[in-house]
Amino acid sequence: MQKKDQATAVVPQAVQELLRSILTAIRAVKLYPQKNPLYLQTIHKSHHLLEDLLKEETEFRLSVTKSGLFYKDVSVEKEVHAFKSIVSDLFSRGIREIAFTHGLSEMELREFYTIVTLPPEELKLRGSTESILWERGVSHVRITDASLDAVVKKTGQEDSIISDGTRKPDQEEELRRSLSQKAIDLSGKKVVLADLIADPAGFGNLVREIVQKAGGTREDQQGYLLDVYRETGYQMLAQFHEQREPLFDALARSVFTLEPAVREELISGRLYPEVDRQALQIRTGDMRDQFPHDLHERLSMRFSRNWTIPQVSALLQEVSAAREKHPPGPGRGMPISEDFTEIARQLSSYTPEEMEALRRVSDAGRERDTLQAVISTLINIMPLAQSPLRSTSHEDSLSMFSRIVSLLEDTLTIILDKGDYDTAAGILRAFRTPVEPMYRGRIMEAVKKAGDPAKISELVHTLRGQSKDSAQCQAIYAYLSLLDREATPVLLEMLSEEEDRSVRRLLVQILKDLGKNQIALLGERLSDERWYFVRNIIAILGDSRKEEVIGHLEKVARHRNFQIRQEVVRALISIGGRKAAALLSLFLKDKDIDIRFMAVRGLGILAVSGEKEERVLVDFLCRGTFRKNELELKKEAVESLGKIGGTGSIPCLRKITKVRWWKAKKPQMETREVAQRAIAEIRKRSAHAGKA
Repeated sequence: MQKKDQATAVVPQAVQELLRSILTAIRAVKLYPQKNPLYLQTIHKSHHLLEDLLKEETEFRLSVTKSGLFYKDVSVEKEVHAFKSIVSDLFSRGIREIAFTHGLSEMELREFYTIVTLPPEELKLRGSTESILWERGVSHVRITDASLDAVVKKTGQEDSIISDGTRKPDQEEELRRSLSQKAIDLSGKKVVLADLIADPAGFGNLVREIVQKAGGTREDQQGYLLDVYRETGYQMLAQFHEQREPLFDALARSVFTLEPAVREELISGRLYPEVDRQALQIRTGDMRDQFPHDLHERLSMRFSRNWTIPQVSALLQEVSAAREKHPPGPGRGMPISEDFTEIARQLSSYTPEEMEALRRVSDAGRERDTLQAVISTLINIMPLAQSPLRSTSHEDSLSMFSRIVSLLEDTLTIILDKGDYDTAAGILRAFRTPVEPMYRGRIMEAVKKAGDPAKISELVHTLRGQSKDSAQCQAIYAYLSLLDREATPVLLEMLSEEEDRSVRRLLVQILKDLGKNQIALLGERLSDERWYFVRNIIAILGDSRKEEVIGHLEKVARHRNFQIRQEVVRALISIGGRKAAALLSLFLKDKDIDIRFMAVRGLGILAVSGEKEERVLVDFLCRGTFRKNELELKKEAVESLGKIGGTGSIPCLRKITKVRWWKAKKPQMETREVAQRAIAEIRKRSAHAGKA
């Protein structure tokens, strides 16, 4: 009887339209770039329909199966037959259920569409669809992900998992029912475990409130945050050991609802180091079976930056299992290790021999893992050399700081030779970190060395033939942008000496991307005698579209070279504004007709209306003389005057509409037609202005 009712059930028309709009939006996000109108329109439409539906219902839930989509156990295959490939793709990604809840914003919906259209290989690297949603802060879309449950080990719970990896609905309901009366105490507040599983984001908000009320420095709050999660996990393990897997999964989800910076510090700065500390003390042989990453990976500092819920869940379980048996408190903060004093003493008393040993390690170690560990160590001890708490003289501190920077300089050369541009950019970021004045000279020397012309030339050579969207290309651009003022002069010199046209184009493109903040430096090079070099600099300045460029362009507005003057006109049109229009009007008197034509058209493109701009074009039309070969120039000037002129320019245009019997009739009729259209456009614009 139930199957018969499902077969005859009809999906409401509003739901059918909503489903089609959602699937259309997924297809548009997958096919079109973000700035495409269709991309934005489909997202906006689906959000509008969802918003209307969620006003009446608190939740809109869809089930995804091999056979299609289901809404309230009713198949909608007929309604979405045209989107069969989209539904199959969702199923292949492990998505089994999608639920939109009341309060969904358009930005969250856009993030959801972006995530479900990620390439499969990228999704595999970053974890599950559900974990990425938590990471992006999408709290009003819930996904039941088959791949997530398949990754997490379910000791003793195999019977609660369906063959495709999802937990059976009756098992999920039974779990919530069994935990509905069970709670833990968290800093004097009662937390019902069923609420934690149903709303991990709410638990995350509660943890934030507890930590903020505790006060203290940012470092204290981060330590207390770990204590709160460790205490929660300890109570779960002690009281509800059989349900630990779903409970710790929910606890991990709450971590992903924290702010990105806080989440990053908690996972990479607290959970991983805490597990490492315990591993070094225990030295057990079965460590690889207990953690998502093996011991070697964590000790060699090759940490993934794309954590998944199973990984964070496993880390939380291990940290909670080793927790001291007394509850955390706001005044206690993070427990201090017994060997903390010894570690601090060793860090503050590096001898020249030890620094030389580090140098030898850096010289000897050429493996990626070794280099990564050395670089991370050196970057992290740089602030220690500057610490005012160290009982050393300024000269000793500066000497130690200089040795650390020297090691990083040598490592940077090795990294660049290996083509690891991401790590090289990381070293440069460390050099760009603000330091005390006494260390600034040494840092600037290191930055200058990093911007050596030979290194930059090699980077440019590597960029040839690569797509700008490639990871390697983006890493090189990041490296060059960090060099800032150091890279621009070198690139300009390369541009002035390069004979290969394709390389010159590449250099101009790089300078357009990197030289937007170097307007004054680029403007100084406009006095160069090489016309092709000056023309390229003008193109770079024009691409910045900054008004301060106009002052530099004014210096070369009357340059004797035709191509330079032509490039100045293009730059002014690109920049726009009243100042650009004023300088552009000077080119109406240029001796070259092509430049005069560009200037006239440019005034129309800029569409800067005003008495001054109008008078310039009126004088050009009605007080100037045009040769037989300048008919197109005259027509272009009439069109531009129609775009920017006011009623005061109509008398001039009326003179142009008159046909003189002693002149050729055909050119006059063509000009007359253009002038009549310009007059009509001015009158229409004036009428609208009067109504306004």
